[in-house]
Amino acid sequence: RGADEPASQEPKRVKVEVLQPNEEQLPPIAAYFPAGLPQGVEHYEVYEHGSGVGANKKQLTILGKQGKVEYVGSTSGEDYTPGPQPCQYVLGVYNKESGQLSLMPIAGGRVIRMEPRLPGLQYTASLEPVGDDDGEETREERLAMNKKLVASFGSTRRVRQLNAREEGVVRVDKLGDAASALEGVMGELVAQAHASGLTKDKVMAAATQARALPPHDPAGTTPFTAYPPSHLIPDEIMGSLKLKPIMAFTDPGLVMTKENTPRLHPYAARKVKLMAGLQDREVAKTRARLIAFTSALLRLRENRSRMWVEGGDMDKLGKAVNVFSEVLEVLLPLFFHASPPDPSSGKVRWELAKDGETRLVAYICVTALLVEPTAVIHSDQFADLAKWLSLTPNDLQQRFREVGARVKSVALKDEEGKQVAGAERSYQVELLPDGSKALRDMLPDIKINKRK
Repeated sequence: RGADEPASQEPKRVKVEVLQPNEEQLPPIAAYFPAGLPQGVEHYEVYEHGSGVGANKKQLTILGKQGKVEYVGSTSGEDYTPGPQPCQYVLGVYNKESGQLSLMPIAGGRVIRMEPRLPGLQYTASLEPVGDDDGEETREERLAMNKKLVASFGSTRRVRQLNAREEGVVRVDKLGDAASALEGVMGELVAQAHASGLTKDKVMAAATQARALPPHDPAGTTPFTAYPPSHLIPDEIMGSLKLKPIMAFTDPGLVMTKENTPRLHPYAARKVKLMAGLQDREVAKTRARLIAFTSALLRLRENRSRMWVEGGDMDKLGKAVNVFSEVLEVLLPLFFHASPPDPSSGKVRWELAKDGETRLVAYICVTALLVEPTAVIHSDQFADLAKWLSLTPNDLQQRFREVGARVKSVALKDEEGKQVAGAERSYQVELLPDGSKALRDMLPDIKINKRK
């Protein structure tokens, strides 16, 4: 039994059966959408083909259509490289009655990335339309549609790729008289870059991919357009956040007591007072959802080392970490991954994924800002949040910068605005305060070391 494993849970023997799909049936398919699950896709089509990058000869392509937008993913995509994979994903079904866990490898051994696409565009480094018969007007329309698509639905990595490509384009027809002299030199340099595989575009893409941001719109100029709550909070938990106890405090005459305090994390419970006097019901519901969502995220953060679950019993785990099981089932896969069941006890431990901690704190930073009426966190609130996250003030201010917030060093003040004597300096954080800049302009630049 591990140090973090609850001592009250008894070991349970589990039979494990590993199944393999036969040649006539498709293996289970697991996929994810970087920009959030799209609405309005009625069905997905699966195509099998025999070529592609990877160790397996047979590859699968998944296609879903939403109006003019297609969502495409494949086991032969960019995320699949030749050679051995560091791990293989499987689908598991546990039968409580028989005590048997059945496992089957998923298609390609990995979770497939579903990217939004426009028909007729070739998604290579040039992003040029397919075919030579299209006129200039059609070409420009398609490129404009693609740019709009990427800005609306694309991941941060995709947006950065497109911007980098546009900035890096050198048009020979605009070089004037020097074009003929430079054309040969430029062609040779481009050929060398392609041959080495170390182009600036690839370096930028790799660096951007490491940035773990919540669902966002890079073109947003206000807090709620940059990080729309409807995209930030998964649809699956909208009805499970228990808003009624929080909504009751829209009555300015209601005083919070021990009996009527909602079941929230202490930091989130202090935000319930912001509900007082809200007349617009939709505004009130949005703030209530953000408070409840922030509470659940903070609970995950403080209980990150105690995520043991026996036989898939999410109700028991939810009670242990003070998060409703319906919410826990949806949020855990966003930040954690499940280890294989313990052979002797059958217990599963959820551990933070490689970038799970960074992504979880980023979510908390964003929701903490959106909960505030003006998306401003003052020095006393900042110090309180740093305490609950077990982060130093300097570390937390850097986390806020990573999500595009503006941070300034200030003296620590109490709730009445008085400076706290002898306290170290704190920070004030605000998100897109005046609407003059887009979120993409506030995100930290990706630094690339120049070759000496």
